[in-house]
Amino acid sequence: CEINDSANWICEQLDIKPELSYSGGDRGWVGDNPFVFLDCSRMRALGWTPKFSIQDSIIQTVKFLKDNQWVLNQR
Repeated sequence: CEINDSANWICEQLDIKPELSYSGGDRGWVGDNPFVFLDCSRMRALGWTPKFSIQDSIIQTVKFLKDNQWVLNQR
């Protein structure tokens, strides 16, 4: 997923419409990695499969944090 995807999913869950602004040019900031490729072959070879999509996981996390604001307050 791209950053715009996750930002939109989060904003939808929070019912907000912020103006998004970007910095860093085409490559982002120093040290930014535009692509992250995770090698899951070893755990998949053991039979692991994801239960949720990245979108569902982000939405569930936002819902959890909305319902459990103490988590944010204790950080």
